[in-house]
Amino acid sequence: MHRSIGRSKLTRPVRFRMDVFMLPLLCFMNVCSYLDKANIGVANTAGMSADLGLSTQQYQALLTIFYVVYTLFQWEFIMLKYIQPKLWLGSIVLLWGLTSALQGVTQGFAGMMVCRVVIAALEAGGGPAISFYFTMLYPRGEFGFRWAIFQASSCVSNAMAGAMAYGLVQLKTSLTPWRLVYVVESSPTFLCGILIFLFIPNGPDKCIFLNGRQKEIALERVQRGVIVEKHGFTWRHMLQGFKEPWTWWIGLIHFFGGIGGIGYMVIAFAPSIGARYFAVYITVIGMYIAQPLMFSWCATNAESDSKRAATLITFLVMGQLGSILGSNVYDDPPRYIKGNSICAAGLFANIILAITGTYYLKWRNRQKDEKYGKHDPTVRLQQSVDGGDNPNFRFVM
Repeated sequence: MHRSIGRSKLTRPVRFRMDVFMLPLLCFMNVCSYLDKANIGVANTAGMSADLGLSTQQYQALLTIFYVVYTLFQWEFIMLKYIQPKLWLGSIVLLWGLTSALQGVTQGFAGMMVCRVVIAALEAGGGPAISFYFTMLYPRGEFGFRWAIFQASSCVSNAMAGAMAYGLVQLKTSLTPWRLVYVVESSPTFLCGILIFLFIPNGPDKCIFLNGRQKEIALERVQRGVIVEKHGFTWRHMLQGFKEPWTWWIGLIHFFGGIGGIGYMVIAFAPSIGARYFAVYITVIGMYIAQPLMFSWCATNAESDSKRAATLITFLVMGQLGSILGSNVYDDPPRYIKGNSICAAGLFANIILAITGTYYLKWRNRQKDEKYGKHDPTVRLQQSVDGGDNPNFRFVM
C-alpha cells in the first residue's frame, strides 16, 4: 500500500509534464495532417477543377488514389524502431507540408496526381506512427485517454479548415483562391515539423523537460509489464503477432467500424427529416467514441513492440479497407438505403465482435492464471526466443 502511494507521488509529476509538453505538439501534428488531407475539397470548391480542366472522373481519381496509397503504406510506422522518432516524424511532416504547398503550383492532372501519391505515402508514416509512439511514452493504462485527446484534435482541424477556407477564398491576391488555399493551409505543417525536430524526445528517458530521476521513472513506467526490445524488431516475434487471434479480431472490429455507425438505420428508413437529421449526430458521436477505444484495445494488448507492430499493421490496413468499402456503397440516391443499411450492418457486426472480444480476452487471462498463477503487473517481462505467449503478460480490457 505504502509502496503504491509512493510510486503514485513519483509518477504523477512525470505524467503531468509529458501531457503538458507532448500532447499539444502531437495534437498540432494531427491538425496539420487533417488540413493537408482535406484541402483538396476546399480547393476544388474554389475552382481547381475548372482551372486545371479536370473531369469528374479525374477528380475522383485524385481522391481515391490518396486512400489507396495511404493504405498500402500503413506499415511505415515501424521505422520508428530504426530511425530516431524526432528525425523520422520531423522529416515526413516537413516533406508532406512541402508537397502539399506544391499542389498550389501544379498545372494539370499529372502533377496533382504525383502530389497526392507523395502526400499519402508520407502521411501514412505520420499519423499512424503516433499510436505506436504513444506506447513508447505512456504505460498501457494511460494510453486510451491520451489517444482520445489526440483524435479529438481532428475536430479542431475540421473547424479550422472551413473557417480558413472561407477567408482565403475572399482574399484578392495575385494567386487564384484555390492555389492560395494549398499554400496557406500547408504553412502550419512547416512550423509543426520544426517544433518536432526541436522538442520531440526519442524515448521517455530522453525528454528535455524531465530531470534525471524523472527520466528514470518515465522509462520504468513504460517498461513495466511488457517486453523491452531496444534495437529494431524481432521478426520471429512479429510473425507470432500475425498468428495471434486477437490481431485479426481487433482488425475486424476496425474494418466494420469503417463501414458502420449508430444511427444509420434511422437515416436509411425514418420518414421524418428531423429524425434522420438527429440520427446524424448519434452516428458521429458513436464513431468518435469508438475510434479511441479501438486504438487503445489494439495498441495496448501486445506484449512486445514486434507483436504490437503486427497488430497495428493489421488493424490499420483493415480499417482503411473498411473506409474504402464504405465510401463506395452509396450509389442509390436519393435516400441511399443500400449504403446506410450496409453501414448499419457493419455496426451490428462490431457490437458482436466487441462483446465476444471482451469475453475472449477475459478467458485468455483466466487460462493463464490457471496455468501460471496470478501475475505481477510490475514485473518487466523476459523476451523469449520464439516469441511465444509470455506467462506473465495479461490482456487489458
